This record gives sequence, C-alpha cells and structure tokens, in this order.
Amino acid sequence: MRVTQIIKACGLIDTAFMDEAAMKRGEYVHLACELDDKGDLDESTLDPLVVPYLAAWRLFRKEQNPDILTIEEEVKHSHYGYEGRLDRRAMMDARECVLDIKTGQPAEWHSLQLAGYALCFDRPHARFGIYLSNDGRYKMTEYKDRKDYEVWKACVTLANWKTPF
Repeated sequence: MRVTQIIKACGLIDTAFMDEAAMKRGEYVHLACELDDKGDLDESTLDPLVVPYLAAWRLFRKEQNPDILTIEEEVKHSHYGYEGRLDRRAMMDARECVLDIKTGQPAEWHSLQLAGYALCFDRPHARFGIYLSNDGRYKMTEYKDRKDYEVWKACVTLANWKTPF
C-alpha cells in the first residue's frame, strides 16, 4: 500500500474540498516545482494558475535555503510494507528533513503522512509541510509531535486489517 492510500483507508482524509480542479492544480504545481528544482522548467509553458504557486516555492527556497538531496523520491518501509513518493528530502539548519509540498490548507493527516515518509529512513528526519499559496507566499509547518509515529503505525495496522492482501 501507498502512504496516502493507508490514510484514506483509515478515513482520515476529508475529500470535501478535493475537487478535480484542485487535484489537477496540485499535480501541475508539483511538476513545475520539480522541473524548476532540476533546472528543466520552460516557463513559457506554465499555466498562469501555476505561476503564483511556483513563486511561493521559489520564495521558500530563497528564504529557507534548503539543500535539496532528493526530488520525488520513491521510499519504502520493508518492515511495515508500505511505500510512497516523498516530495523532497533536504538539509535545513544542519538537519535532514522530509518536505511535502501542498497547495491546500494544513490538515491533521499531513503530520501522519510525513511520519510515514520519515520512518522509511534509518535516522530521524525533521518533518515539514510547505503550504504554497496562490498569492506567491508560503507557510512552513514543522510537525514535531513524536506521537505521530505511533498513530501512523496504527494506521498501517488498521489499513492492512481493512484491506488484507
């Protein structure tokens, strides 16, 4: 199972605000940020709707100066048997971090998503949600609650119970 599938299986994702347009926008913003980070973005191809979100990502990079280690990294936890795609792994303030890029508002389940990603590594990682806005600004939220890891493991157990292989 994938990280987001596990969270959905546990009924923790409120899809009331996730319409098709918002999901497409998120996909396009993620792709623009990925191509920009790799130096492969042709800005003439950008949908005007994506431009302020990309500006917010660039502002985050300028102000926080993360040393991006990986982009759209496939991660896997062999013991718990799940996988996912981590938006970014980076060094910030001498800490290894997992970063998740969001185009919506913070939600409680985001901390669990990032806990799932962070557990895929042998050493601790700080966890950040980077919330990009359509006004070119961003909000950075660090998730510090250690209980998130135990809740995440419970989610994995519950999702596996509800959806046996």
